[in-house]
Formats: sequence, structure tokens, C-alpha cells
Amino acid sequence: MTMLLHTLATLLFTCVVHAASLSAPFDLENTLVLPKGVNDPRIRVIQTQMSQAFNASGTVEPLGAGLNKKVTWDQVVNSQESTARPIARASINSICSSGTECEAKGYGPGETTGDARVNLNVMVPTFVRGITNSTSVIVAVPIYTVSIDSVTGFSPSPSFSTWMNTFKNDAYQQGQIKANFVDPVNSKATFFGYKAVESQSFQNVGDVKVGAKTRLFLKGKKWIMALKYLLTLPTGVAPDADKVIDVPTGDGGYALGLTAINEYYLGEKFCLTGTLGYGYQFQDQLMRRIPLQSGESLSPDKENLSRKRGNQYLTGLSFLIGRATKGFSTGAGYAYQYMEPTRYSGNNFAKERYGYLEELSPSQSMQSATLLVQYSTIYAYQTKKFILPLTASFSYSNVFAGINVPKSDLFSSELVLYF
Repeated sequence: MTMLLHTLATLLFTCVVHAASLSAPFDLENTLVLPKGVNDPRIRVIQTQMSQAFNASGTVEPLGAGLNKKVTWDQVVNSQESTARPIARASINSICSSGTECEAKGYGPGETTGDARVNLNVMVPTFVRGITNSTSVIVAVPIYTVSIDSVTGFSPSPSFSTWMNTFKNDAYQQGQIKANFVDPVNSKATFFGYKAVESQSFQNVGDVKVGAKTRLFLKGKKWIMALKYLLTLPTGVAPDADKVIDVPTGDGGYALGLTAINEYYLGEKFCLTGTLGYGYQFQDQLMRRIPLQSGESLSPDKENLSRKRGNQYLTGLSFLIGRATKGFSTGAGYAYQYMEPTRYSGNNFAKERYGYLEELSPSQSMQSATLLVQYSTIYAYQTKKFILPLTASFSYSNVFAGINVPKSDLFSSELVLYF
């Protein structure tokens, strides 16, 4: 079940927030399949909160760190009406000989400020059916409830206040400056045609998953191997080029995943599991903003681009103490994931501008640990000691290291029935 929501939304902040595709596993893999004709409806609830992320060097920073940027005097001047720019520049020169010199001496105008926190609750109704004694098929429909708390503003420097005082006899000019710098991120975004940055809550369906698991090899009772196939359908809300802070419930394209699962039993109640996974993401079309320069996401220009999301790789090792079908069992696991950079191609703008866009979707890596506790009545039902066959589980996953991924804790609970 680990890969059923493999594209659970995650966030990367530059100045615009972009969705990525790596997400922490929320379960431990196993080779279990259903007997032919047995049905398995289940419901899983996943909860997480994101307020920090690992940057390109693997250092933890606030999720909205990309919204905190130094403002230059040239940007201040260019924010004014064209007729007022010579006066604005002359006023800067009264502080230093040029805006660049002011900034070099530490007399810059200030910086934009921003913070964001995302609360994510995902309910996943799932149906599994055994079509043979060695193969089960599965359909999962994630439903996302998302809450985004965001705030943006401007922190002026003493030099900015000094500069403002040069317009103390010009109420109109002071009013224009204040209008532009009370919330410069939103001012620039709305000028470029983006939707305003604000706190919001919404609920939407995510990308539907359909797949199968086949048990391929069984050597006695010690070594078991299975393959899991998973097709992702783009039924969720795709990334929106008009949102500065975007939390899509889908990736906007098809994907196909394959995971090999190997279990080795050391005695009746101890199992080691190794996994290897590969996910291919198909080429698609997506509307994107085309950056004007490197490191700057906000742009007035949009284009429907050809996109190739990076393929994904996964390896993991876990253990389970107890039997998954009899009473209590507990386990723990480690997973390492890697995603290649996303590539774009278009025809309407200079080639280097598409490179700037690709810089916003770099390669990613993630290391996570998962703890699992579960209880099953399957054996008790088979021996007529319980009225229903069911499994209840709780898991906790922690992303403890990574590159260009969020730092998060995932809490997951699941109830499984059989008939």
C-alpha cells in the first residue's frame, strides 16, 4: 500500500510555490495478496503538516523561505510610475551616489517577508479484490482536504524610511509608495495576473490509482517475492500557473510504477523485507509561467509547455515482528527516494528562459523512517474466535533528510475489512 498515494502533494518554495512528486511512505511493504474471490474494502486517513523544507544543500529552512527576498533600489524605482522614476532615483542618490552603492554599504531598502504552513488531510477509500490466488487488483481514490495559512509583507530598512521622508511634501507619491510596499509580493503578483496570496481551505479529489500485486515466487515458508504495478490517472487538480502558492491535488499527468518486494522470514514471527521501485512519468502538456530571469519565479508570461516530469527511484528495508494476519504485529522501515529533474520545452520565448523554469523543478532526494503497529483478526476469524475478519493499523513516518523536499511527519491509520 505504500505507493498508493505516491504523489501526495509536497511543496518547494522559490518565490512561487511549486508542487513536487516525492512523498514519504506511510506503510511497510509486504507480499500479501488476497485469495481468489475475496474482497477487501478499506479506508485510510493520512495527516501531515508542512512548515519546513530541506533546501538544495539539505539544510532545513522555513517552507516560505523563498518569499523572503531582499529588495533592490532599482526595484523600488521601477515600481513607481514612469514620470516619477527620475525623482525617485534622485532621492536615492541623496543617500548614496547610487542604489548599488547603497546596497553594497548595507543600506538597501528592505526585504519582502512571507510565511506559509500547509495542513493536509487525505482520506483514501480503497477496494482490493483477489482475481487469482496469487494476484490482487486495487483501486484507490484519494480525497484531499487542504488548509493553507500564508502571510506576505515588507520589512523596510531605516534607509527606506529616510528615503520616504524625502517625499513628505508629496502626499500622492507617498501614497503610491505605500500602496506598492505594504505587500510587495501580492502587488507584483496581481500586476502579473496571479491570484492573490491568501489563506485558504479547500477539498478536492486526487489522482486515482489502479494497480495489481502478483506473488511470483514462494520458496518454502522463508522467501517470498511479489511485484506491484501501479497506474496513476490524472483525475486530481493539476498545478495552476496563476497561483503563487499552489497546492495541487494531482500532478496533471499519467505515471506508471513498478515495485519489487522480497520477504525473508527468520523464524515464524520475524520478517525482513527489501524493496526496489521505479516510477516512469509520461510526457504531458501543462500551462506554466516562464521566468524572466534565473531565481525569479513571478512572470507575466504564460505558455502551454511540453513537460517531462522526472522519473522516480525507491529502495527500502524494513522488518516486521509478529504475523500480519494474527493479533498484534509491529515493524519499522527505512526508505530512500530519488526523483530526476523535470524538463520543459516551448517555442514562444528565449531558450534560456525555459532553463530558468527548469531550475525551479530540480532533482529531489528523500530519506524517511516509518514505524507501524497493527492488529489483525484474520486468524481469530478462521478459528471461529472472532466474528469479523479485519485489520487495523497505525503508522508514523518521518522525513529526516533530503534535498528540495519538505520536512514533514505523516500520521496514518487504516481499517481493512474482508468478505
